Amino acid sequence: MLRKLMNRWICLAAGATMLLAGPAFAQELQLTNSGACPGVVTLSVSNATPGGRVGFAYGRDPGLTPVPNCPGLVVDLNAARLAGVATADANGNASLSGTVVEPLCGSVLAQAVDVATCRKSNVEVVGTETLILVPGGFGPNGGGPDGNQYCRYQLVKDCPALGLRALDTICVLCENQNHQARCTRHRSKRVSIRFSQNCDQRICDVLAIGEGGCADCPSNVPPNRYFRHCD
Repeated sequence: MLRKLMNRWICLAAGATMLLAGPAFAQELQLTNSGACPGVVTLSVSNATPGGRVGFAYGRDPGLTPVPNCPGLVVDLNAARLAGVATADANGNASLSGTVVEPLCGSVLAQAVDVATCRKSNVEVVGTETLILVPGGFGPNGGGPDGNQYCRYQLVKDCPALGLRALDTICVLCENQNHQARCTRHRSKRVSIRFSQNCDQRICDVLAIGEGGCADCPSNVPPNRYFRHCD
C-alpha cells in the first residue's frame, strides 16, 4: 500500500534490473491516476514494455532524483521514493493501487519509469484530477475583464511549446457549475494540467497551483494564456 511505503526508499534495482538497451518506442509513457481521495487511488501506465516491469515513484515536491541503473535519467521529483513495481500486460498497461489518507490528497506527486527502456512518464498529482485544456478561452486581446468568469492557475513548470513559463498565470474559462466547483476545490492546491490540441494530441504536461474561485482575469494576462476545458 502507498501509505505503508511512504517512509522508506526501495531501490528500483532490487528485484528489477534496468537494461540500458531496449526496443525503440514511438509512444511516450503515460501515467494517470484515479479513485476517490481519501481512499484507494490507482496509478495507471500505458505504452510500457509488454511483459516488462514498471516502477512507480512518488515525492512531495518537484525536483530531480537519479534513477538507479539508468545513467542520465532522473525523475522530476525531489527525494523520490519507490511506491512499488508492477508488470505490464501484453498491451503495455500496468497499474499500482494504494490507500492515500486525507492530508496527502493533492500533495503527493507520482511518476513512472519503464524498467526495460529507462523511459519516464509525465508527473501526476495523486488524489486530484488531471485537467485537459485546449488553447482558446474567450479572453480579449491583451487580457482583462470581458464578462466571462475564469479559473486562474499559476504554472509550476514551463510549457515551451505554448510559450508558457513557470510562474505564469493562465485563465481557464468557467463554462458550467462543474468547472466552478472544480475551481473552488483547487484553491491553493497543486493540480496536473495537460495541454492538448483539439483535446486529443498532447502538447505538454505541467503542474500548477489553483489561485481561487472563478473570477475576472488580470489585465496583464496575454491572449496565449486563455484556455478551455475539454470536458
